Amino acid sequence: MGRAWSVDAPVFLVGSERSGSTLLSHMLDHHPHVAWCGGFEFAVEFLQQKGQWPRLRDYCRALEIDIIFQRSGFTVDASLSYPELMRDFLVQQRNRYGKELVGATVHLYFDRLPWIFPSCRFIHLLRDGRDVSRSRVAMGWDGNMWTAAEHWVVAEQLWDRLQAQLCPDQWHEVRYESLIRAPEAELREICNFLGVPYSPHMLHYPDNTAYTPPDPKLIGQWERSLSPVEIQLAEAQMIDMLRARGYRPSGLAPLHVGWQYAQWLREHDRYRRLRFRIQRYGWSLAAADVLARRLHLNFWARRLQRRLNAITWQYFK
Repeated sequence: MGRAWSVDAPVFLVGSERSGSTLLSHMLDHHPHVAWCGGFEFAVEFLQQKGQWPRLRDYCRALEIDIIFQRSGFTVDASLSYPELMRDFLVQQRNRYGKELVGATVHLYFDRLPWIFPSCRFIHLLRDGRDVSRSRVAMGWDGNMWTAAEHWVVAEQLWDRLQAQLCPDQWHEVRYESLIRAPEAELREICNFLGVPYSPHMLHYPDNTAYTPPDPKLIGQWERSLSPVEIQLAEAQMIDMLRARGYRPSGLAPLHVGWQYAQWLREHDRYRRLRFRIQRYGWSLAAADVLARRLHLNFWARRLQRRLNAITWQYFK
């Protein structure tokens, strides 16, 4: 199979949320030699400093209400150290599907992954930030395009800092737009980076997932569905990063977001996100969750989080 990789030197798919990572994860997971973890944030989000691992008892309690971990099917071996436990999760994923190789997707704090896996490598998935932001607002994660755009910029800045520490053979970049337009060609390049032969099974993911075949209509949706003001708000946050990443500006007049306007946009964001939570979870559950967290009623908050997770999972694609 060429250059192989192990749980001590895994490959991670990183980039902004809503960048198409679930689609690419399904493609990778359908390779006959590759088992892929769709979400692995729980490996790094509790890390604060290199070499200082979370207390396993506290970490395991956090995992009890982590929606991604709970759906992963992983079991916790309390006899292992924290780094050993992270490796064991990857071993479980690999063994579950009887494949030789394993990797995982991480959207947040991915610069911390080398603390656990010093020899790891990365696939960076890049998508037009305006489409990412549009999708975040549609998901209810952000209330407007200005706050949504900030998340894409932060993710790309995080990648820039991480990439600067890597050797050229430790990373490979994939543009979402290229993956959609020419999926086989892009997947062949990814397989070459992974050290495995290309397999047409990677494009058979629609057979057993909710995802449809690559559709060019998914590209540039921001141009068709956003208002001029929404585009201007996004570009007010990301225009420099868009240019640096090779994406053309819309050509609309730049919109200046001063301090007062920024404060209004953040309040508007909070209001829209709260309204979305009320619509999805109901008044009583949404209000109880806010109250429990503000009063630090941890036992109640944990019970409520389990109820929220059960509802949230119904909307996962």
